[in-house]
Amino acid sequence: MKKMIVAALLGTAILLPTVAESHGMRGGQGAAEHKAEMLERFKEADANGDQKLTKAEMYQARGARAAAIDTDNDGTISAEEMDAARKEVRMKRMARMLDRLDSDGDGVVTTEEYARADSFMMRRMDSDRDGVVTLEEVTEMRGPHAGRQGGKFGGSCDGRGYRH
Repeated sequence: MKKMIVAALLGTAILLPTVAESHGMRGGQGAAEHKAEMLERFKEADANGDQKLTKAEMYQARGARAAAIDTDNDGTISAEEMDAARKEVRMKRMARMLDRLDSDGDGVVTTEEYARADSFMMRRMDSDRDGVVTLEEVTEMRGPHAGRQGGKFGGSCDGRGYRH
């Protein structure tokens, strides 16, 4: 029973990001990174390289991931082990985000770089491009991802993947 629950949870963890993206829940640089992660996972799972995943290949890939999470090798995944695995993923994502924010490439993110990076939000909200964000413009935005792919405001991406 425990193995079925673990397999179901891992399957959900693999598929949930794909479902979220297909419903427009990601956009911009995050979508590109997510797509790259999913492609990498797919290639790792595609044991025979035929660009198709069988149930056996998916089961084998989930088993390998479960084994990696089970750091004490006792055949079970504890809450602590799952938390550690999630923290590892979050740290990798945070490192990629900091890398994007480091506009001068010196390996550190200054408060100035951090503040400038948020200017994309201004561009997203300022729908009439007059340099001012009105209450009306803010309330016209549709959800937290408006302005990204599939949102109200289209536009092209700047060098960091932000839409403007």
